[in-house]
Amino acid sequence: AVNEYLRLDASWTNKRYGNRGLDNLDTGRVRLEFNLNDAARLGLGAERMEELANGYALRKGMYSDNVFLDASANLTRRLDVSAEVRGRNYRDGNSGDSQRLAVGYAFTDHPRTLRLLLSGERRDTKDKSLSLYSGPTLVDIVHPYWTPQDYYAGWAELQWEHDLSREFYCGAAKNIYGLALGGGTDTDDNPAVRVSGRWRYEFLERWNLEARGLMHRSPQWDADAISLWLGYAFTSEERP
Repeated sequence: AVNEYLRLDASWTNKRYGNRGLDNLDTGRVRLEFNLNDAARLGLGAERMEELANGYALRKGMYSDNVFLDASANLTRRLDVSAEVRGRNYRDGNSGDSQRLAVGYAFTDHPRTLRLLLSGERRDTKDKSLSLYSGPTLVDIVHPYWTPQDYYAGWAELQWEHDLSREFYCGAAKNIYGLALGGGTDTDDNPAVRVSGRWRYEFLERWNLEARGLMHRSPQWDADAISLWLGYAFTSEERP
C-alpha cells in the first residue's frame, strides 16, 4: 500500500523441469490499484500466464501475455458489482480478448452471510485450435490451448460464509468458513454444476492456515481439487 489511494502488487514464478525436452518458464503479474474514495476500486496490470491445457502445450512451453483493466464497487450496503476487460497474446502469435461482469447481492449480514452471485463472460480468439492427424493418430495440435470464438457463458452461485472469530475488529484473528453451490451454461452447450468450500484460520498473531476444495461436473469435463495453504505475515495490524 503506497497510500490510502494507491496499491501495488507483483508476483513471479519460475518453473524448472527435470526433463531436458521441456523449457523452463517464468510467469508473473503486476497490478496497480486506485482507490476512488472507497466508492470504487480500479485496477490495471499485466500478466504472463502458462497455457497448460495438454501435453502438446507443455512440450511447446505455451504461455500468454495479458494486459487487463478491472473495477469493483459497492453500489449499496448489500449490492456489489465487478468487471474485467482483458487482452491476450499467445507465444505462437495467436491473440484473444475477454470481458467479464458480475453482480452480487447479500441477503443477510455478517457474521452469517448468504449471498447470490450472477456473472457473465464473453471470450474470442483470433485462430482456433487445429488437430493434425497421421491416419487415425493425433500427431500435433496447432494452438494447443482453449481457443473460444464468439463464446458466451452465464453463471449463478449461492454463497454462504460464517465468521466464527471470537472478536470482530480490524486486525482480529479470523476463523471463517464458506460454502458455495453454483451452476451455469455456455454457448458450447456444456451446462455445469459446482460445489466448493474453504476455511481460513489465523493463529499466533501472524500465522494462517487455509484449506480449499472443489468439485465441478459437466458433460464435457469434470474437475476435483483440494489445496492447503500455510502463511506467515512478517508484519501485523495494530490491535487494541
